[in-house]
Amino acid sequence: FMVKVRGNEYKAVQVSPEGTQWFRQFLKQDDIRLVRILQDDENIARGARGAMPVAFQDSASFHVCSVESLKDLNSRKPESDGVEITERNFRPNFLVEGCDAFAEDHWTRIKLGDAEISFLERCTRCILTTVNPDTGIQLREPLKTLRTYRLDRSDIGKKKYKLHPLFGVRQFLLKDGHVSVGDDVYAVSSAKPLL
Repeated sequence: FMVKVRGNEYKAVQVSPEGTQWFRQFLKQDDIRLVRILQDDENIARGARGAMPVAFQDSASFHVCSVESLKDLNSRKPESDGVEITERNFRPNFLVEGCDAFAEDHWTRIKLGDAEISFLERCTRCILTTVNPDTGIQLREPLKTLRTYRLDRSDIGKKKYKLHPLFGVRQFLLKDGHVSVGDDVYAVSSAKPLL
C-alpha cells in the first residue's frame, strides 16, 4: 500500500501484525499500522548526483548542523524570552562542532567516522522548531530570529526555498561506514575555501 509523508508517497509493507496490534492498543486507535518502506526502484529519489535512497523522510537521509550555528542563532535572538534554542529544536542526525557558524552550508562532502555523506540542500525550517521540547509549548523562536537573517533571497533561493528560514543542511549517504559520538568530522570538499 501507499504511505504519504509530507506530500511524498512511498510504497510500504506492514512490519508485523503483532507490532501493529500493540501500537493500536497502546495508542487506542484502530487506524494505525506499523510499516516499513519497500526497498524498490520507485522509492529512490533521483537527483543531480544520481540515485539516493529515501525512507519516509522529506528529501534526504541525514540532517547536519553545528554548535557554532546554534550559538550564532542564540546570540541574535532577544534575551528577554529566557529560552535557549538547542539542537533538540532542529533534531539533527549529526551535530558537529569546531567550525565557523553556518560552515555546514558550504560543505559538499563530509567524512564522519568511516562514512561519507554529501550535500543535497539547505534545510528549510517549519513551525515544529518552535515547540519547546521540554514543555510542548509553542513559542515564536527560533523562526522569528531566523527570518531576520537566514533567508535565501537570491533568485534561485527564492524559487527553491520559497523564503522559508534555513538552518542546517540535508545530506545523503555516499559511503556506508560506522559513526560514533566523538568521531572527527572532515569537510572533504566545500563550495567555499576551507582555509
